[in-house]
Amino acid sequence: MLWTITDNQIDPKRAIPRAEHEKTAKVFVGGLAAGVTSESLKIFLSQFGEVHDATVMYDRETNRSKGFAFATFADEESVPIAMDASGIELEGKAVSPSCPVSRYADI
Repeated sequence: MLWTITDNQIDPKRAIPRAEHEKTAKVFVGGLAAGVTSESLKIFLSQFGEVHDATVMYDRETNRSKGFAFATFADEESVPIAMDASGIELEGKAVSPSCPVSRYADI
């Protein structure tokens, strides 16, 4: 559901308690080829477990892939399986799934 506040559209998300957030089923995937889409990444990661969503990050100005993505598995048990496969190839490039680290972790 999108909301409009002072002419800006926002997409509110559910707040996650810190303890629950630390037990995440989310992974960071780096080293993506430019042609990888969110859908192709979701299909690729499904070999490790059910994937709820996968989002490839794009540059706002050029609309080109930044070469990394985030994905969320249906359960936490799939995360270490995906991380153990670090270096597996997707569209000719070795990708490396890992645990996401908050950009504000040191604050």
